[in-house]
Amino acid sequence: MGLLVWNPVSAIGEDKHSYGFSVTQKYLAVERDVPNFLATIEGFINVLEGEIPEPGSECPTCAYLVSRHALDGL
Repeated sequence: MGLLVWNPVSAIGEDKHSYGFSVTQKYLAVERDVPNFLATIEGFINVLEGEIPEPGSECPTCAYLVSRHALDGL
């Protein structure tokens, strides 16, 4: 098992019907680590299914969402 990595080198083509790109590629072998994989997936699931954290005072996205939510109550 592994990863096939492509790195773009150049773009080719004159219009939307002929665009393409040239790449270099290499294969990186990856050893299986099932316990670590399962632990990582479990962490993702816990974040997705867990409680929503309180908004942070320094988080501009949080401030926007709190303000936006307040508008829904008008």
